Amino acid sequence: MRFMRAKVFFCRLYFALGESFAGEIRIDLKRNSNPVRTYLHEQLHLKHPEWKEWRIMLKERKIWKKLTNQQVHQMGKRLFNRKWKKEEE
Repeated sequence: MRFMRAKVFFCRLYFALGESFAGEIRIDLKRNSNPVRTYLHEQLHLKHPEWKEWRIMLKERKIWKKLTNQQVHQMGKRLFNRKWKKEEE
């Protein structure tokens, strides 16, 4: 699966572990036990915006079960090894 180009933000979310919209992904690291899986889930939302939540969850589970430890590690590197920029105020 090819990932969509998206800006990723780590911030406090009150009703979800992650959310995606308009090319952005937001992930709550404080409450999230598996941010890499959440990243995969939100990437699916960006790639298939017309899909319902249940279909995204089924596809995510199917992909996650097929991933090797090395692939999960690579996804984690993609998620966390970023150039950090201070947001302009």
